[in-house]
Amino acid sequence: MADTALQDLIGRGLEDFLSTESGNHHAPASPLVTTLINILHADLWRQWGYAPTFALGHSIGEVAAAYVAGLFSTKEALELAHHLGRVAAELPGAMLHTVVPAARLSDFPHKELHLAAVNCVLPDSTDVSVSLCGSERHATEWLAADEGATKLMPAHPWHHPLYRTTAAFGAFSAGFRPPKAYATSTCHFVSATKVALLTSVDASHWESWLTAPVQFAAALDLVAQRARGAPLCALQTGPHAVLDGAVAALGATVGVKLLAQAASLCRNAPALAFIRQQRAALATASALAPALRAALSRPGALQAAVGDSILDPDRHPPHLHC
Repeated sequence: MADTALQDLIGRGLEDFLSTESGNHHAPASPLVTTLINILHADLWRQWGYAPTFALGHSIGEVAAAYVAGLFSTKEALELAHHLGRVAAELPGAMLHTVVPAARLSDFPHKELHLAAVNCVLPDSTDVSVSLCGSERHATEWLAADEGATKLMPAHPWHHPLYRTTAAFGAFSAGFRPPKAYATSTCHFVSATKVALLTSVDASHWESWLTAPVQFAAALDLVAQRARGAPLCALQTGPHAVLDGAVAALGATVGVKLLAQAASLCRNAPALAFIRQQRAALATASALAPALRAALSRPGALQAAVGDSILDPDRHPPHLHC
């Protein structure tokens, strides 16, 4: 289905597109690559028996999270990622990661950089992991003055308010078509843009997504509140395990028991070996979904399962797709 949708959208097949565009951090290709990888991994985990109760995405991951929760079809999710990428392509810039005191968040924009994301509160600290966005020059100046900051890969200042000034932003808003009703899933869509559980999203939602900071830390807190003390298991579906720190911070939250977390891919790690390791970690934590536990008990199951959330606590530990 993803291959057909991609062919219809940009005239390229799935294998060709991913093999040539993976690692390209320029829009419009980059958000489409990430959304494809998230969708394919989410579908794989669900085929293995995981039925997430919550889906939460960081930045462009919000598109795939809405898909997992049934708000979009595969075709609609890919179209949205592509159109958001076309808006992003009009504004070159840079992003960086750093740590700031929580009390200083209200100081932004600061030194010409805007908050792009509030990722997590560091354990046993009042400091916050954040992503900043702005021009290449201003990012370079910040990096020179902040030894703890690191430049991020994107070639655009995602979530910057200047996107409202671009021609593509107006075209996106005028041309956005609300998704059809697909929500037969019991999975809740947790928006890190609105910090709320949403059952629908309109053009104004994605306008905010383009121009306002990702409130990922607050969205994780919302998941913790809604889990009501049930032990959690988190599954990352993105191309790299970049949310480990944020998920670990969730596990450090008072009243939260993080049973296990797993990722789907990791930079510079062989894909099959990494997935095997992640599934083994889930097994060790007794966090395997019943269908997956049964499948892996069959001889040769690991070799046959080549390919590459919070679950109902009455059936198995809750899982968070992020």
